Amino acid sequence: MKLDEAKTILKNEGYVCETFIKPKADISEADLAVKIYERCAFAEDHMRIRKHAANYIAAFYSKQDLPLNGMLMWGTRDLKKFADLLAAGKSLDTACASLRSIMAVTPQETAGEIEQAKNRIKDERRAAEEERRKAYLASDEYKHSQDPGWRGPNGTWSND
Repeated sequence: MKLDEAKTILKNEGYVCETFIKPKADISEADLAVKIYERCAFAEDHMRIRKHAANYIAAFYSKQDLPLNGMLMWGTRDLKKFADLLAAGKSLDTACASLRSIMAVTPQETAGEIEQAKNRIKDERRAAEEERRKAYLASDEYKHSQDPGWRGPNGTWSND
């Protein structure tokens, strides 16, 4: 049922209802990025990496089922966190890895440096996962789980 239909039904039944349910905002990624960036109100406007990050964040939140104020609120929070991490001397890789809204999407307008940072992070995570997998395959736990005659530590019984 659409929001207009619900309002009509409620008005016909004698209820006056301006509900708290707000429809999803119909806004483009570029417009949302501009609004998020303007809402952050950075004092200096010389860091173009922030504008690129705003594009990624806007792309993430434009795909969510949120009203415009929700997108702006969460997007502003993420962009400020990104800017704070860079201002604290953290690397671009750390700042990107800290935000799911940057790592999860690829916007219409991509930025080379952010894409490179995302690729480095994904490669590092993939390598770390491969190391964990190899360590598990070399462990006694895995070897024992593959041995049908093993009864467990100290001769405990299995379920057979």
